[in-house]
Amino acid sequence: MNCMTSLDSECSFLLVSFRCYEIFPNPNLEIIAGGKLVAYSELLIKPMREDLTELGIEETRSPEEVDAAIQGATGTVMVVVNSVCGCAAGKARPGVGLALQNKVTPEKVITVFAGADIDATERARGYFKGYPPSSPCIALLQNGRVVYMMERYQIEGRDAHEIGAELSRAFDRFCDKSAQPAATGD
Repeated sequence: MNCMTSLDSECSFLLVSFRCYEIFPNPNLEIIAGGKLVAYSELLIKPMREDLTELGIEETRSPEEVDAAIQGATGTVMVVVNSVCGCAAGKARPGVGLALQNKVTPEKVITVFAGADIDATERARGYFKGYPPSSPCIALLQNGRVVYMMERYQIEGRDAHEIGAELSRAFDRFCDKSAQPAATGD
């Protein structure tokens, strides 16, 4: 296929370092170039990262940082798998921002970037037992286990306000310490 003349729904093209690579559809939004996984350019994704970090969300860019954030948590951890797609930009990230204005919020909020923080994203997804890879997605974890998941298909059909409201309900249910059962043995 010629990068200048062909573009269809089965594949798209990306100009990377003045070379054209074919990108095959894949659910993780990862770029395949010459048989190797290639991370998105930091220049491209910097503003997308900042949409979340400016909200105070901790960026976890390595598997070790993901493990430390999740395993070291005493309460609910929200993991946002960020993405370059439009539903992340116009729906997921603004929805997360709205939800974080709720009275009740997770004790810790972290993010990984699919297609950029490749190993960290893989590690985060390892905690999402029973859920296929999805980006963007938003998970609430307690003791390293998913108690709530909003997958891409649940993001695509909603606007940011609906996502924010749904996440706020999840926060009220899973993050409110007064609503959680007391620990045994106290």
